[in-house]
Amino acid sequence: MEKTRWRDCGPDICPGTGCCGKFHGLEGFCIGGKWEDQGKLTNQDRVSELRASRAAVLGCVQREYYEPEIKDLKEWSALRKTSPLFPLEPHLGEDGLLRAEGRLEKVPLMTDSKYPVLLPRDHHVTELIVRETHENKARPSGREHTLAVMRQEFWVPKGRRLIDRVLKRCLVCRRVSWKESLQRQTNRPADRVCVVKASFTHTSVDCFGPFSAKQGRKWVKQWGCLFTCLNSKAIHLEILDGLDADSFLNAITCFLARRGVPERIRSDNGTNMIRANK
Repeated sequence: MEKTRWRDCGPDICPGTGCCGKFHGLEGFCIGGKWEDQGKLTNQDRVSELRASRAAVLGCVQREYYEPEIKDLKEWSALRKTSPLFPLEPHLGEDGLLRAEGRLEKVPLMTDSKYPVLLPRDHHVTELIVRETHENKARPSGREHTLAVMRQEFWVPKGRRLIDRVLKRCLVCRRVSWKESLQRQTNRPADRVCVVKASFTHTSVDCFGPFSAKQGRKWVKQWGCLFTCLNSKAIHLEILDGLDADSFLNAITCFLARRGVPERIRSDNGTNMIRANK
């Protein structure tokens, strides 16, 4: 197989719309469209080409945004203090990429982890990298975790803004981070905050059941009728033989005999309660 040769890569390799939705697709595009004299490639050749295409794409992005910084590092091996990248102390790596300096030089890590590649925030390739990192590695785990995973290979100045923009477009993250709307509550009614009157002056009533009870030798269905004091939350329980209006009236009669006549009784729109009210 003849030795392959890489053509000069221009900024048009990464169009605004993208030839695909992921960064690895751009690498494949570079291999398919920029390599000449391709013969039958082995797996090792394929890996080396992927690495070369990755470096070429990232180099195109850096030359488009960081051309003055790259020129200063090649000529003077230092940046001007007016450069926005000066606090990151960047340097040119062995592959010619602009990398951020760190404090992990003696840590046994990969080169990308010790010296992440610098990328601009507003470039389309950077957005593809953030999107791929979020979908394949970070998953819907929030902005900070996505930023930490991305910084294992790339360093984007003010990258949180870009990550927030990507997460807002992610349907899974929008569904996970959805917050329920809270309705403004009105003031409490007067019969629930009056503390100078006796218990069950203002009462609410409701029925529940059925439940089985043994009556003689047979099992019958019975219901419960719960009276609650709206002020003190005291309760009074009566047993109903049915959900008809007569049974409900019998329960109210027993309640009035024990607790006295209340000023107001609140209930829902149950048919037995509506008929009893008539």
